[in-house]
Amino acid sequence: MMISHLKQIPENFIENYTGSILKKFVAAVDSGRKRFIFNGPAGVGKSFLADAVAGKKGFLVEKINLYLLENVDDTDISDLIYNTVYNSVKSRSLFDDRKKVVFVEDIEKILSVDPSILDKLSGVEDAIIIFQSETGEIFRAKNKRHVSGYELIQFYRLNETSVRAYVIRLARQNGLALNDITVERIAKNSRGNLQSAFTDMATIAISGSAGVELPPRNGDDGLFERIDAVFSGDLRGISTHFASDTDAKNFAIWLADKAPQAYRGSRLSQFFEKLSLADILIRKIKKQNWGLMRYVQDLLFNGTASISGGTRTKVTRFAPNWELYYSQV
Repeated sequence: MMISHLKQIPENFIENYTGSILKKFVAAVDSGRKRFIFNGPAGVGKSFLADAVAGKKGFLVEKINLYLLENVDDTDISDLIYNTVYNSVKSRSLFDDRKKVVFVEDIEKILSVDPSILDKLSGVEDAIIIFQSETGEIFRAKNKRHVSGYELIQFYRLNETSVRAYVIRLARQNGLALNDITVERIAKNSRGNLQSAFTDMATIAISGSAGVELPPRNGDDGLFERIDAVFSGDLRGISTHFASDTDAKNFAIWLADKAPQAYRGSRLSQFFEKLSLADILIRKIKKQNWGLMRYVQDLLFNGTASISGGTRTKVTRFAPNWELYYSQV
């Protein structure tokens, strides 16, 4: 049995304090605001809220994932990012004149490459632009003036009560019978991440057993423990599970950014060879080859950790330098 996500309507948006985030965003849109930053941890409904409110108001939604943006010529990185967002905002269908919402992942990449992109986009009035943020980079002093013209919608890690409500609602929508113990188990294992809860429910639905083992998770707060474990070569006690191919891709980018701090010469080359193989598999997973995820996990943890040789290395905890991942041939 396969399950489907909750219907994307405002009434299904999950938050700890009913209506606080939803009402703020709707009121801002109704007042004519067109520039937003959705800040908060992964899996708390940022994309869902954008889709739900846009759908309610009859807006089109176009999403831009800057992780997947690739430069195939010698275009300046800043120009590439700006033009991609600008062209999306400006583009109009000959057959559909509805207002548009452009949802951009991730603002951290822009802040790293060229924060002035945000200044230039603030004056483009043709569509609502929402930038997604999952870190505190927008609050750093050097970035404040670039984000000051954007309405901040702050999301928070969901508590177990909220996740439990999500699980019950999703189970009811899909006709999935879950007892109270299973609901509680999913809520606790999610660590406040709705995507993780959905993945666990899908696992139960496919297996046909509520007693199936659910993968342990470190959560976002375990990111640097995982990174440190890879570069020290000691994975004991570390979860190697990814909730999605996007999670795997994000982790690979963090590793790629930090690797030059830990390695030189042939060891660095070997490390990037492992990451390259993982990246190839992640791209195949996007074509629904989900069975490859276990090999991605093995490469991103056991494969990369084997390079350390037992030497414990600490790396910085600043967000990745996204510019590093654009080819400038």
